[in-house]
Amino acid sequence: MTYKTTNEFLKMFGYSSLKDLPELPKYKLDSNKQIIIDEILPEDQENAPEIKQEEEKRNLED
Repeated sequence: MTYKTTNEFLKMFGYSSLKDLPELPKYKLDSNKQIIIDEILPEDQENAPEIKQEEEKRNLED
């Protein structure tokens, strides 16, 4: 399947050509053929403990 866009569509998002679009994130497939986005994983893993602590704190306050 092939997708195509128009110049009008690009202009709605503030782009003048396809060259202006941001790069796609780098990804790989895991053993279940699920997409893993490498650029997002390290940041999420670093923030995960902080997010979990905040959620636990909120649960205790409720």
